[in-house]
Amino acid sequence: MKIIFLILIIVSLFASCKKETSKPNATSTNSNTNTSNYNDTTNKVVAISSCLCDSVKISGSLAKDQLTNNVTATITYVGGNGKTYLESTYNTIDSSDLKATLKAGTLENGKGELTFYISGTPSKSGYVSFEINFGGQKCLIKLKINEGLPGPIITDLDGNTYKTVIIGTQHWMAENLKVSKYNDGTSIPNIVNKSEYAVFQKAAWSYYDNNPVNNTKYGKLYNYWAISPYWNGNKNVCPSG
Repeated sequence: MKIIFLILIIVSLFASCKKETSKPNATSTNSNTNTSNYNDTTNKVVAISSCLCDSVKISGSLAKDQLTNNVTATITYVGGNGKTYLESTYNTIDSSDLKATLKAGTLENGKGELTFYISGTPSKSGYVSFEINFGGQKCLIKLKINEGLPGPIITDLDGNTYKTVIIGTQHWMAENLKVSKYNDGTSIPNIVNKSEYAVFQKAAWSYYDNNPVNNTKYGKLYNYWAISPYWNGNKNVCPSG
């Protein structure tokens, strides 16, 4: 009986000291293991070395309350590693009115461009910004939102040209009027004397502070009789159209 018990103890000792011969799991990790050596998909990291954020190219215009159409922002990058990337979308920093979408594509090996397509309807004018985080680099895209969309350039009878904007369904002048005659060709008198201008009860115009230099910035000042159809014979000081 003692002999059998002794044999069982010896056998159990050999079993407990048996060497582990199975191979370790290739995807297991520890402080000295880089899992990308085993997992090929994690080794395909999209990366660029830098972005030329100071020279973002903006194409198209944004306007308050107007659906955005054909507006893009293009960033030049260097140090691309030729990897393929998925589509990504960014919101503006201060609102969700606009989105910037980078469509799926493949990086150049070296220098290339990323084009972001802007969509949405801005609810305010001013400036908005997108913070782009791509390929290990960050870049800020800043866009101006106009009060209205750019309209056609118009010309008055004196040869002055004016920018216009489209707000909703209306066309507005974006610069102050400088013309010295009605659009039928009738001249409007220029009154220089301040005292006379104050009591002059006929159509008249003057420069701000009576200084012709101010014409460029402020345009001309017109009195009530110049713009009232009742007093000016139903004439129009605005350019035709």
